[in-house]
Parts: sequence; C-alpha cells; structure tokens
Amino acid sequence: MTSGLFAFLVLASTPLALRWVASWDLFCLVDVGLSWWVITTADADGARRFATLSDPGRSTVTAVLLTASFVNLVVAFWRASDLAGS
Repeated sequence: MTSGLFAFLVLASTPLALRWVASWDLFCLVDVGLSWWVITTADADGARRFATLSDPGRSTVTAVLLTASFVNLVVAFWRASDLAGS
C-alpha cells in the first residue's frame, strides 16, 4: 500500500486520474511480486502456511474485485470525459 501512496505523491504534477491509475498499478505490481517472491523462495510447508494466512475468503475477494472494477470504470469514464472536453 505504501508503494501506491508513494506513486500518488511523486506524480503530483500529472492529472489526478493518471495518478490514481498509476498508484493502483504500482500497488498491484508490488503486491503480486512480493507474493510470488515468498511463494517461490519458501519450501512446501512455508508456501502452504503463507497461502493459508493470505487467503481472505471468497466473499472478500469478490468484494475487492467488484470494488476495483467499479473504480477502474469510474476513472476510465472520468478520463474519457476529460479528453472529450479538450
């Protein structure tokens, strides 16, 4: 989460919609990268333990995915309306 906030603050001179998308993308990239790093460097028991601790459950995953999709659509339409108005 810190990586996304860092990207949001560093890109202060860029348009707000681009800052949101860039910070979200960086957050996802770091999260997936760290997860894969832990999984590939752990033995079978360590990977199983990590997967068990990291599994939030089906309903949580569904809520996060739906929220992320909604935010992506809002930003895309917001950005498209900015471009159309230019």
